[in-house]
Amino acid sequence: MSILTVAFFLVIIASLIGSSYAAAESYDVVIPKGAGNPSFDPQFKKDLLSDQWYLPTKLVISLNDTVRWTNQDQEKHSVTSGESTGRAGISGERGKPDGKFDSGLFGMDESWSYTFAEYGTFPYFCSIHPWMYGIVVVQGTPNYPQDGEGNRVTLPVMTISSDRKYHNGLYWDPPVLKTGEQVLFTLDFFDKTGVNKLHYVTYDFVIIQNGKVIHQSNGFSENGSDLKYFVFTEPGPVKIRFENIGGDKFSISEFSTIVYEGDSEAQADAIISKNKGEPYIYQGSLWLILAAPGILAIGVIWTLKKKR
Repeated sequence: MSILTVAFFLVIIASLIGSSYAAAESYDVVIPKGAGNPSFDPQFKKDLLSDQWYLPTKLVISLNDTVRWTNQDQEKHSVTSGESTGRAGISGERGKPDGKFDSGLFGMDESWSYTFAEYGTFPYFCSIHPWMYGIVVVQGTPNYPQDGEGNRVTLPVMTISSDRKYHNGLYWDPPVLKTGEQVLFTLDFFDKTGVNKLHYVTYDFVIIQNGKVIHQSNGFSENGSDLKYFVFTEPGPVKIRFENIGGDKFSISEFSTIVYEGDSEAQADAIISKNKGEPYIYQGSLWLILAAPGILAIGVIWTLKKKR
């Protein structure tokens, strides 16, 4: 092999490696001065419009991108994943962390970074100012079917039952599962040789997600197959099980895959809209507003008396 040929291949390999690293990007979110004040909008410098405590409020990124939050406020803040209280937090309610990430408190001119290694929608808030909220949307889904660990699989996926009496297959359409979309599952039942399809085999169809059974129904194979429909409402890994195959509680076949967010940006906008509410007014400002007519009336009376 000539030196030029070797050099050519080295350049190609280097470019591929470089492109894989260049794909990940970094983004900045600022916590501006005044963010700890629930009745102050630090972006537009206007009172009573406090919906911009993280700038930008919504950030759309790709898988493996990194976000850095920088605190420009004099108060300490956090970036805590989970459900914000929205304006209800002003009256004392607390946010609901989901445990995905948490910066802890960091002060003025300090920063914290996080790399997003999963697709989906990630709302977050400040743990001590729970009305503060932001959201990161990690866009993109694979274009091929996967198992529950993210490995590419070929459909139908085949496995043998726990009692080794049946070979079972599972096909799902669409190949990449997303929330809000109807999924058609095709279940196949073969004898232990994996060649002959079995007619009228009873079974239970079970879907488990996040450690909970979210669906359970029974059925039987007709001409060796059966169909099931389902719509997922939450993203994440799922287990799909054929249980009690042939009426035997020890006969189980298990499959796994991943459900992705359907329309992530639309869900993010819905969360932001939910967190918005009526403008909050400090008690001091409210007192001035309520007292203003009385003060004005006293001033008018005093002026009239002075003219007399």
